[in-house]
Parts: sequence; structure tokens; C-alpha cells
Amino acid sequence: MFPLGMVVFPTEPVPLHIFEPRYRQLVADCERDGSEFGIVMSNGTTTEKVGCALIIERVLERSEDGRVNLIAKATRRFRIKEWILGYPDADQVDMLPGETLYDRALIEWLQDQSEDWDDQLATGVFTLHRLLIQLVRQGTAPDSEVYGGLNHLSFTVGCASGLDPEEKQKIIEMQTEDERLQAIARHLTRLLPQLKSIAELQNEVNQKWSLLEES
Repeated sequence: MFPLGMVVFPTEPVPLHIFEPRYRQLVADCERDGSEFGIVMSNGTTTEKVGCALIIERVLERSEDGRVNLIAKATRRFRIKEWILGYPDADQVDMLPGETLYDRALIEWLQDQSEDWDDQLATGVFTLHRLLIQLVRQGTAPDSEVYGGLNHLSFTVGCASGLDPEEKQKIIEMQTEDERLQAIARHLTRLLPQLKSIAELQNEVNQKWSLLEES
């Protein structure tokens, strides 16, 4: 388990800088066994029960001192049933075989209550998200292939929609695609006018400043 101040959705690529000994061991174990690890949101006091499993997709850099920069890919959601503490200060205790520096957990995989979704709702979210990407990229349309063949559009658009961690946590716990799509649609409907206003202001300031430079 890797508690962090973030929430990740299935399909989401996650860059990680690994430097603590316990998480260096976690990465080494995952590489050796081809296994997944879990990320759950934690503020240091409270740790959420629902998180997401990830696989190590590629290692970008490995330092001589053991630090690692990597890209992980989120795969599937889980709910924690029991938390198993690790031994981050292993040099001060005697560890038994099978024990680890990092925390582990007994989990159950989280499944949707229904595999169906509202096509009209999904199309609306798809359209709103394309508008968001075009605004952020200043007119460049997103590659439609990224959206292709998705069973859960909500997770793919949700990881690149400007949601804060608390909003993402609420969404990852939802157990129907329609519920998640409705939440993202509400968020994008609020966000897009704000971004359009900022873009218009940027254009106006840029135009005025250019004229001042020319005068």
C-alpha cells in the first residue's frame, strides 16, 4: 500500500518519485513478482478505504542510491478490509519472514452495481471534455482515439478534468457509471465558463499589450 495525498482512477497514468526505503522495497517486490500495488488517499491522519491498484508501466530513471522515477498505470478499484502495518524502521526491530517495510492490506475488488450506462449522458460528457481539452490546449482538439473502446468513460475523462482529490474520492466510490458521469458533467458545466472567461481575458490582455509594444 502507498498512502498519498491523491486519488487515482482506473486507466490513469501516474508519475511517481520513489525515495523512501519502504517504497523502494515495494517497487522492487512489484518488479520481481509482476504484482500490483495500491494507492489510497491519506492526509497523514485519516486514510480512505477505497483506492486503486496500479502496475509499474515503465521505469524512467534509477539512481545509484536506489531512488526511482517511474510511470505507473492504474488498473482497478478496491476497498480495504484490513490494514497490515509494515516495519519502516526495520533496523530497530527483528522482522519475520514475509514481513515488509511497507504497509499492506487485505482488500476486496470494487465492482459496479450495473455495467450499463446512458449513451446520451456519456455523449454529453464526451463533448464537454473535448471542449475542456481544446480550451486548455488553446484550440488543439484532443485525439479521439484516447476515448475509443472505453468501458468506463468517467474514469478516463475524470483523471484529466481538474477535479480536486476530495471530488475524485467521491467519484471513485460511486458504483454506477451514470452516477460518475453525472458528477463529472456537473463539474465540467461549472468549470468551462470559468476557463472561457480566463481565455478571453488572456487574449484581451495579450492584444492590448501587443498594441502598447507597437506604439
